[in-house]
Amino acid sequence: MRLLQMLIGAAACAGGVADAQRAGPGLPADAGSYLGPANYPPLALRNKEQGRVVAALRVDARGHVTACDVRQSSGSWSLDMETCRIARERIIFTPARDAQGRAVAGDYILPVRWALPDDAARPLAEWTLVTRFSTDGQGRMTACRPDGSGPVPPVAAEACADIDQAPKAAERVLAGRGNGGVLLTAMRPGSIAPAMPPGRWRTVAASSAALIVGPDGTVERCSAGPRTGLARQLPSPCVYGAGPFVGDGQRRTAMPHLILATAE
Repeated sequence: MRLLQMLIGAAACAGGVADAQRAGPGLPADAGSYLGPANYPPLALRNKEQGRVVAALRVDARGHVTACDVRQSSGSWSLDMETCRIARERIIFTPARDAQGRAVAGDYILPVRWALPDDAARPLAEWTLVTRFSTDGQGRMTACRPDGSGPVPPVAAEACADIDQAPKAAERVLAGRGNGGVLLTAMRPGSIAPAMPPGRWRTVAASSAALIVGPDGTVERCSAGPRTGLARQLPSPCVYGAGPFVGDGQRRTAMPHLILATAE
């Protein structure tokens, strides 16, 4: 089971977008580790329940979650409740900042996809998902079209839903950009970086991670790399490599990537 993308589901703005705008709470790079197999609710596991939860979090000036409201239910009471419990008890955010750089309370939209272990194993293979989207003058999404190649995981395939659920502060980042933008997520072997699709793009967020998968397909380690621009408010690309993967008897390495860009 994997922590799904919170792609621009952060009440945050990129530095330099507008001095009056504040930066929202930042998700920790290791957030995906809090929703591993050990945290799957026993009742949901027994009933073979899985699904997607979208929770609205209130984060205080210390980075602690003080309130959790399930906006979209998975259909499983135990999965919904476990999502909020983990958010409240285990995830410590980087606090939001006001225009003067002071720590303040903020809001965060947290989508999580719970997948049963037997259904989650997939091959560790190269894949790319290019999600093109358009926005109106207020930054709200008006159109979205994903185009994938290779075994794209569900965590990446729900990009349109996550972009559509971006809160007001994130919408301001895209406001006035009628041409919209592109969200590129990918898995690559070694240190090969994915290429952006043809066009003129202004990158507003970029991050990658180093993934090591053991002979049996379990993830031994995923280390988040540098995150630029809005990437501080986005999940680590490790969410795309949470596994488990199909084992082939060998230790393998790969790099998940996330790039968000607006059209120039």
